Amino acid sequence: MRHIFNRISFMLLSCISLTSCASILRGTTQRVAITSEPSEAEITIDGKCYGHTPQIVTLKRKRAHEVIMAKEGYQTQHIHLEPEVSPMIAANLGWGALLYTAGLGISCVALSTIPPAGILGVSMAGTGIGMGSDLLLGGGCRLSQNEIHAPLLPR
Repeated sequence: MRHIFNRISFMLLSCISLTSCASILRGTTQRVAITSEPSEAEITIDGKCYGHTPQIVTLKRKRAHEVIMAKEGYQTQHIHLEPEVSPMIAANLGWGALLYTAGLGISCVALSTIPPAGILGVSMAGTGIGMGSDLLLGGGCRLSQNEIHAPLLPR
């Protein structure tokens, strides 16, 4: 019985440590290039000044952002960036399938009595933990735009 507990514990720890693929591979921030025509428009994001266009800024993936570009003599532009679920979140499903397959292999090699359903449950728990942490941390999200170009219209 102790061997079964040790193997399940090892598989569960493996699932937890090998999940959150998007957060590990892509991080929780995203670079966004901001330009305007004409250039030198003042950039304000979420109430904070970020300088003038052209500019590359780094923003958190998991939340919406309001980008405002203003220049004397031109109409102010408001752009909303929204977080979206990234296709990278599906990598957690791949990890779950891989861990399930590896778990079956470990179970067969060790001739243990861990049933495939138990291995499936552990790998599904790891997959759920990975997807949840990616969404919570922001790695499983992406902003709706990587580039913003705003043509400023004269007043």
